[in-house]
Amino acid sequence: MKNHLLLSIPLALIPLATHAQGPDYSAPGPWGYDSLFCDIPGDGEIMTSSIVYFPWEAGSVPPAAGQCPVVAFGHGWNLSIDHYYSYCRHFASWGYVVVLPTISNPLFNPEHDRRANCLVMSARYASSLGGQSGHVLENRIDRDNWSLVGHSMGGSLSILAADLFGPGLGDTLRAAVSYSGPQSDPECSGAGVLVPKLILEGTEDGIVPWEDVQSQVWADMPAPGAFAVIDGASHCYFMDYSTWLEELFDGDPTISRAAQQEIARLYTTALLERFQHDDTSEWNFQFCYGDSLENDPAMYLVDIRWEPSGCTPDESCSALRVLPNPFSVSCEILGEPGSAVIVDLTGRVVASLSIPGQWTPGIELSSGVYCVVPRNGRPAARLMIVR
Repeated sequence: MKNHLLLSIPLALIPLATHAQGPDYSAPGPWGYDSLFCDIPGDGEIMTSSIVYFPWEAGSVPPAAGQCPVVAFGHGWNLSIDHYYSYCRHFASWGYVVVLPTISNPLFNPEHDRRANCLVMSARYASSLGGQSGHVLENRIDRDNWSLVGHSMGGSLSILAADLFGPGLGDTLRAAVSYSGPQSDPECSGAGVLVPKLILEGTEDGIVPWEDVQSQVWADMPAPGAFAVIDGASHCYFMDYSTWLEELFDGDPTISRAAQQEIARLYTTALLERFQHDDTSEWNFQFCYGDSLENDPAMYLVDIRWEPSGCTPDESCSALRVLPNPFSVSCEILGEPGSAVIVDLTGRVVASLSIPGQWTPGIELSSGVYCVVPRNGRPAARLMIVR
């Protein structure tokens, strides 16, 4: 049953121009893949027999793949990494270097902070391969471009790592994704997860109820982000396979494992493409923060937080440039190429435009402060109309 939609801003007010057909993010990307096993130094442990996937074609990393961003994928508690190979292969086919570390499984002392650091260290290890002379990935990695993804305990580690280590990583950490990840121990502060984030849950999850994640993890998270509950999805069906013992305490899914994983691939890949491969197209926006996610019949509940933040009449908070500013008739908006909307300080959208570009506000707009909000999630910028 489709539940009501919870939206932090009135997305229906955003002008959604007809946009060209884009890629199917749930399908494999343009490349094949290869992999190698490795032992990765962690925080108080060696993550033995971890695996790194990467795009591969005709005996090498395809030149057209360019510099490959890094994705670190965290596995679930007491689960082997082969439960998640399909995700790594999928992301590699889209041009990512994906590391799947064998993080130790806590029995009595969770120490999720230490294990979150292990996930970060695995991303750092994968990025370092780009600097190793003679390695197949030498000079093929975008070494300061990471995201963290994970399921169950691994999802918790992804979000906790973004909270604890995100500020220190700066622009290196681009996004965090969690599939059925419960609150961690120590607890994650949702307000501290500043990077773009995606949390996917299932209505039939008997191990990590989605309502708990919504109230304990998602509640205080700032924009940009999305929390989505897949109708009929279970905890274990996020994995490539599961045993009867692993499913013992789970709910009864009403969709297939293949369907659930297709949904997870779709929205995760869209987010990674936006923030790691700079896909700022309208098509991509719809799957990250727009109507393709909002109105997906596969979802039971969707809460989207995409809003101008940190932009007030008293501060400018972006690398965007508005010239002149203030202005009376028109202005030039300069910055990273892409699309944007103009909103007033109540969040009401008054115009859409391309950057760089010129904006001439209609006569119906009064003097005052407005914000330019890029659709790629970058910070907004202030502008002022003086009539």
